Amino acid sequence: MALTIADLLASPTKDDVKANILAALAGLGLPVTSWESDGVALTIIDVVSAEIADWCTVAGGIATAGFLDTATGEWLTLLARYLYAVERTPETAASGSYMLTNGVGATYTLAAGDVRVQATSGATYTSTSGGTLTSGGTLTITIAADIAGSASSAAGGEIETFVTPLAGVTGTNPLPLIGVDAQSDASLRASCREKLATMSPNGSAAAYDYFAKLATDPGTGALIGITRTRILSPPGYGEVTVYLATASGAATSGQAADVLAYLLPRCVPDSVTCSCEPTTIAAIGVEAQVYTTDASFTREQCDAAVTTYLASVPIGGYVVDGTAILPLAGITGALQALPGVAAVVFNNMAINGGTPFAAADVVLMPTVVVAFDPVHSALVPLPVA
Repeated sequence: MALTIADLLASPTKDDVKANILAALAGLGLPVTSWESDGVALTIIDVVSAEIADWCTVAGGIATAGFLDTATGEWLTLLARYLYAVERTPETAASGSYMLTNGVGATYTLAAGDVRVQATSGATYTSTSGGTLTSGGTLTITIAADIAGSASSAAGGEIETFVTPLAGVTGTNPLPLIGVDAQSDASLRASCREKLATMSPNGSAAAYDYFAKLATDPGTGALIGITRTRILSPPGYGEVTVYLATASGAATSGQAADVLAYLLPRCVPDSVTCSCEPTTIAAIGVEAQVYTTDASFTREQCDAAVTTYLASVPIGGYVVDGTAILPLAGITGALQALPGVAAVVFNNMAINGGTPFAAADVVLMPTVVVAFDPVHSALVPLPVA
């Protein structure tokens, strides 16, 4: 039987090595079956087998590191860096706007770091800007999570507990805050393959996608945070329009301008007019009963699962039978993947707070990006009967 790549890369265990050594010695006529289990001969073979197995594991790791499809973890990070000149995107902390409301007579002068708040998930956030909160007034500041990654994400309205209380002051996040995990192995492999497209002299669509996701703020050098792009068929030769979205929804016009400035010297061929545009956001509200066997299960877990799923949906949705949609099955799958969830029964959905309609696949325009709308959602956990 022909060996596969997986067979060649598999590392033997200590027991495998020991069995092979004993079989070879038995073939030479040595009485291996009569040796004492704690005798000198078997003890030496045990030690040697362990060393050989360890070296085989190292050798196997080095071998798998040479192939894009088999390298994983830090091996893949090194392969991407030194062979493809691609860096794994690091994890980022959720950040965004936070509205303070002053219900007392005192005026607060706040600096960055003065406000610390907590989400229902337990994640904490610290203010990165300040201002003056007058009596009876409101102040919008920016906050950033104290931890990075998707665990720092919060749906709108989920951050309302003060770690550093301000007398008479309440606060909330009107919009979701999205943290992003470090780039997965599968995504990094895709980036490496997309990097090859940047060598195209014809302005390959994959090259625009690759560089848009790497675009940085010209002032700070930080990643802008583009996670999704859509390059539509141009209206005429020499014109390319790149639509942009972040993990939390539509990119801003300012972010689009910064991405364009990043693309122009890197992947836009001569005689091509490139433009970058924000997408249109469709905030999806969902009403459903989520039946679970876990008595401690919360609505916040449901909100977080749907938020994460919608953040992964491509601009314009998925094309099924020729129609671009947001599939209801995708939301179902995100909820049913949660531990303890046995069934999901949908009632209604709404788009941008509009008239509710029976839950179903949502047809999307090519430049629309979806996001979760917690205000018009009711994902209610219920015990399994």
